[in-house]
Amino acid sequence: MYRVLEKVKSHIERNSELFLREFVELLRCPSVSATGEGIEQAAEIIIDMLKELGASVETYRDSGGNPIILGELNEKKDGTIMIYDHYDVQPVDPLDKWSSPPFQPRIIDGKIYARGASDDKGNLVSRILAVKTLVEVLGELPVNVKFILDGEEEVGSPSLPKFIENYREKLGADACIWEGGGFDRAGRSMIYLGAKGVIYLELIVMRRGGDLHSSWGTIIENPAWRLVMALSTIRNTDGKILIDGFYDEAVEDHEAEQLIRELDIDRADIDAMTDQAELIEELPNQELLRQWLLSPTINICGIYSGYIDKGQKTVLPSYAFAKMDIRLVPRMRPDQILKLLKQHLNSHGFQDVQVEVLNRGYPAARTSPKEPAVQLAVKVAKIVTGMEPLVFPNIAGSGPMYLITDILRQPCFSLGVNYPGSNIHAPNENILVEYFMKGIFQCCLYLMNFVPWIKHSDAPYLRF
Repeated sequence: MYRVLEKVKSHIERNSELFLREFVELLRCPSVSATGEGIEQAAEIIIDMLKELGASVETYRDSGGNPIILGELNEKKDGTIMIYDHYDVQPVDPLDKWSSPPFQPRIIDGKIYARGASDDKGNLVSRILAVKTLVEVLGELPVNVKFILDGEEEVGSPSLPKFIENYREKLGADACIWEGGGFDRAGRSMIYLGAKGVIYLELIVMRRGGDLHSSWGTIIENPAWRLVMALSTIRNTDGKILIDGFYDEAVEDHEAEQLIRELDIDRADIDAMTDQAELIEELPNQELLRQWLLSPTINICGIYSGYIDKGQKTVLPSYAFAKMDIRLVPRMRPDQILKLLKQHLNSHGFQDVQVEVLNRGYPAARTSPKEPAVQLAVKVAKIVTGMEPLVFPNIAGSGPMYLITDILRQPCFSLGVNYPGSNIHAPNENILVEYFMKGIFQCCLYLMNFVPWIKHSDAPYLRF
């Protein structure tokens, strides 16, 4: 067994430059789902990568959106792994904050800088390369593998629910490796067992007519003030949401609480992940983690009204709007939360504030740490790094993982290549080359042990 592992590891090391070139080729392709830029080209690159593995590949556009790619390698084995990733990326704004062009990848001090390097092309490519490595070293895959590759994750995956519903019979698997995951500052694997749910909306205030001279502010309502006053009723200065019933469905999860207690993360780790941003409230470290990972919240993503360019202009704006996201924890229902928000605004005298739902979103998802597929991930991560992994109940962000856990009924978790300084959704997004290569090996080791583990609780390639 040890010799096989050495062959796998050596193959990755020998082909590291080739693997990086394949990664860089995809990074050069923008694939911004918010604008559509480069989406088709990125899909073609990925389809070619899958076909090179010998996978059967189909693309789906049933909802008229970006292509969903389904790749399958059926080796007639006794177990099947699903891999979910997305090939679309966030817009690059603000462009002037990037140290290099976001779609001209550069390697500096062991890091690859490019939009999508960590979210999510690094994970996507590393997993394809893990499959490629096993095919080339072993001559075949030790497990059946299916890829679901989403082109709309960054805009809420609107086509994915219909895809799952229409093609459910094609999507059977014993477990799913989700996007994300990675390594911390010390090199420990970070495994995530779930994701929060999300709703994205706008609050809009408008009055008749256009902008006026600001001198009319003594007798004419200002939509910007109206919006600010409405927003101030939603959350207090401690971060608590003030909407009646908002927390009612957020039931305590004892397994999740236990995972929080076991997380070996200190304040320095939190500072590293947030670039030392100011906290809402100084709390003990474990309580900070609990609030971050297990609490729902409402966030203002942006506010716009009136004159916002340089210099001055005295104006009474005719409209104001705020873009907002609502992060949900398990058992919270998006439709119910939207209903409560609208009731809150009406009961506080803000019937004139319009709620425009840009994405009705999806509920949260979580997998038990007792699932055999998760226990294998923990074992593999410990072998690869030589350290106990950090197992999180969920990411603090969101993703449509519920489609896997609740609809397809598969355990789902993240085991990937990111790190806390990846700058996801921000300028200078990057990934460490070391972790990219280590992630390929980690994925190889997981795939090699999966079938014997789920069938016989045996991991032959971990005994050395």
